[in-house]
Amino acid sequence: MTKFLYFCIFCYYFASVIIDAVRGHTVDPGRGWGTKDNVTWYKGIETGMEQVKIQKKPFMMLFHHSGCYACTLMSYTFSGNHEVWELSKRFVMINVHDDEEPDEDAGYAPDGIYHPRVLFGGPNGKIEKTLHHKDEVYITDVEGDNREFYPDPIEMKYYYPNIESYISGMRRAMKFYGLK
Repeated sequence: MTKFLYFCIFCYYFASVIIDAVRGHTVDPGRGWGTKDNVTWYKGIETGMEQVKIQKKPFMMLFHHSGCYACTLMSYTFSGNHEVWELSKRFVMINVHDDEEPDEDAGYAPDGIYHPRVLFGGPNGKIEKTLHHKDEVYITDVEGDNREFYPDPIEMKYYYPNIESYISGMRRAMKFYGLK
C-alpha cells in the first residue's frame, strides 16, 4: 500500500511538471528569493559571472541551501520587499543553490561555508571581502527559541540575519562602487 501511495505522489508530481512545461511555466530562477518581475536572478556562479562581464555591474552573490531554516525564512521576507527590488536593479543578482556551490578552496567562502551567505563584488568579477555585515545588530537570545545554534557575527561575516541587514549591505556596496 505504501509503495502504491509513493507511486501516486510521484505520478502527480511528474504530471504537474509536464503540464507546467506545456503551458510555458518555468522553474523560479530566484528559487524562492524573488521572481523575474521583482528581482532578476542568474542561476549559478558561471551564468552570473558571464552577466557581470556583459552588464559591467557589481554583483551580489547569494549562497543558500534547501535544507536551511534561516534561508527559507529569509527568502519570504527578501522576495516580498520592495526596497530590495529597487536596490537589486543596481546589481547582477547571482543565486547559488545547493550543489552549485563550489568547494571552500574556490574562493567563494572567505570565512567558511554556511548559509545563507552573501558576497558582493565588482564589475571586474572579483569579490570584495571588506563588504560584509560588520556593524549589524544580532539577536542571539530569543525567548521561547530553543535552537542551539546562532550565527557568530565575528566568524560569519557574510551572514545577514534580517532584511534590514541585507538592505544595509546592499547600500554599503552601492556606496563602495559609486552607485546611486
